[in-house]
Amino acid sequence: GWDYSGQGMTFYPDGDPGGAGDGFPGSLFVVGHDQQLYVAEISIPQPVISKSLDDLNTAQTLQPFSDITGGAITENLDIPIMGVEYLPAQPGQAEGKLHFCIGQHFQEFEPSHGWASLNLADPQPEGLWVMDGYTNYATNDYLFAIPQEWASAYLPNVVLATGRFREGVWGGFGPALFAYTPYLDG
Repeated sequence: GWDYSGQGMTFYPDGDPGGAGDGFPGSLFVVGHDQQLYVAEISIPQPVISKSLDDLNTAQTLQPFSDITGGAITENLDIPIMGVEYLPAQPGQAEGKLHFCIGQHFQEFEPSHGWASLNLADPQPEGLWVMDGYTNYATNDYLFAIPQEWASAYLPNVVLATGRFREGVWGGFGPALFAYTPYLDG
């Protein structure tokens, strides 16, 4: 559910194809409850300026919550974390994917990154992969697409950034950020 949520969210430009008539096409894939970390897809309602909650539009659920990690999120995780990002089809892929990173409060070198289908009823997850040589304390909390124009100029063929800020010196002396390509020759 939505209680105690707020881990990750990503925009999907082709989502909610029937709702584009309101001028706000696309949808959001969002991470729910902080201990379960299931993902749902919701519509983007037309904004309304009002001082009354009764006047505001509400997002609709397009796909209900689902585990996109293939069971990697379990009750054994201590203070779990998750980032999520949509990317259009990459070389060797027939469709776009939901990329994700998962982890927990204390962990060292564990597989933490993967991707899943946009169909939450059958997410077909791939992974988990480890960021070779880097501790999870620096690699697996946030995840976002690198703007293509910038990447083309400075990091050709690199499409995602991931990282984590861990208090103290666990993950370095500040937020960590790694640019990476989540596929190899398709």
